[in-house]
Amino acid sequence: LYLAIEVRDDRTVHEASRVWWCGDSVELFLNTDLQSEDDDQRYSSDDYQIFLMPFYPSQRWGVFGNPDAPYPDGGLSGLEVEHKLVDGGYVLEAKIPLSAFSLRPDAKGQIGFDLAINDVDDPAATRAQTYLTLSGRFDLYAVPARFARLAVGGWRPPSPAPPPEKAPLVDWIGLGLGLVAVALVALLARWLV
Repeated sequence: LYLAIEVRDDRTVHEASRVWWCGDSVELFLNTDLQSEDDDQRYSSDDYQIFLMPFYPSQRWGVFGNPDAPYPDGGLSGLEVEHKLVDGGYVLEAKIPLSAFSLRPDAKGQIGFDLAINDVDDPAATRAQTYLTLSGRFDLYAVPARFARLAVGGWRPPSPAPPPEKAPLVDWIGLGLGLVAVALVALLARWLV
């Protein structure tokens, strides 16, 4: 998965001692298994809230919200996060190997996906001062069912198994042999009488 996001921000902040959402960051939300869940009202082992933190001094990314995954990397590896300051903000690029996840898209080849941008201009802030999400929802940290959908390119649903071969309604060979046997019995009966 490759993300490139340009964020308009007049001041970038992320203090080392602050929690991840108390600094300029991008949150990536993934629900990697839409086949097994009818009601995804809370996080499980296939749901991820990945923080991409270009200005956090010691860590560029981390996973939060998955109760079955170790904090701070969620058991993921191979993620790359880079950024570049541009006039009026920054560009963030992230490469995330989909092989890090066990993908089980729905019948349309989609997984749960959403993005949020945290903007903080005051280093003393205790939460993001501006929070913008792709879906317009503000409870993504708690309810994966609210994620938008992302089509996974190249993914195809498994082909249905071919139907079993049906036995013919009439066993023509057996019928033919049966008719021959009946004819022979009739001839034998005439010859004996």
